[in-house]
Amino acid sequence: MAGIEDTLLGEGSSLASEPQAPLARPRTDTRLDARFGTEVNQRYELLEELGRGGMAEVYKARDRALGRIIALKFLSPSLVGDTVAMRLFAREARAAAALNHPGIVTIYDIGVIDGRPFISMEFIEGTDLRTLLTEKRSLPLTAAVDLGARLALALDYAHERQVIHRDIKPANVIVATDGLVKLLDFGVAKAIRGGKGAASMLAGTPQYMAPEQLSQGEIDGRADIFSLGVLLYRVLTAKRPFHGLQRHADVTPLSKHAPWVPPELERVVLKALSLDPDGRFQRGRDMADALTASLDGVGEIDDGPTVFES
Repeated sequence: MAGIEDTLLGEGSSLASEPQAPLARPRTDTRLDARFGTEVNQRYELLEELGRGGMAEVYKARDRALGRIIALKFLSPSLVGDTVAMRLFAREARAAAALNHPGIVTIYDIGVIDGRPFISMEFIEGTDLRTLLTEKRSLPLTAAVDLGARLALALDYAHERQVIHRDIKPANVIVATDGLVKLLDFGVAKAIRGGKGAASMLAGTPQYMAPEQLSQGEIDGRADIFSLGVLLYRVLTAKRPFHGLQRHADVTPLSKHAPWVPPELERVVLKALSLDPDGRFQRGRDMADALTASLDGVGEIDDGPTVFES
């Protein structure tokens, strides 16, 4: 049976070795946006574009075979034939397809349409956290704690199955209209027992990386815990705990930026930001429990006038 690598790269291709040169680019129809309302691959009807970045384009679509709305993620046409990009794309499909958790976006199918690899996944009606931050919306303290706890549990599930996400950041968190929080984009995920990852420039977002990840050292799930700590610091204070790629132990207490943050919650976030992995929460579940308990006994909670900066 053909595996994910064979499906996306073509039978006989390998994801295990670094590319020596780009593959010859197959002919592709890059104008997917011109095909809205039409059927592609005799199964999917493209409805609208949801977003695009340097590596991929994501479209809302209808799966006619199963009668449901989905999201179709296509590898960017400029990267079709690039073995590193193809490997990362296949890695996302492989890593995420192995995970089945309410806090992780579900993968349905993979394939190739008009020469472009795609991943079919769960469509979430909602907004990514980066957009919420950019739009300067307020996020109540209790909601921020709930978001952090849900993400920590999703990470705990992934780590138990030997998968490190490696790119926890607001753009990879979807806040659904029904209140659910979903983690997505396992494009740089790494099996803990696997070999070295792909090119470091593609392996995460530096502003959210743990120091051991920035130095390209060996990492485990505690690197994701650190990144979640950076995300929560940002959500709670509208500030980042570090400048650029600097990592220092004397992080400004959250309460200096946001006086309404209770001391116990501040301790939880600062523990996640420990430069030493042994000083962090060792499991996502431990962090989730600590976050939930951080508001116990606080009394009347001041959610604070949290206004996010772009």
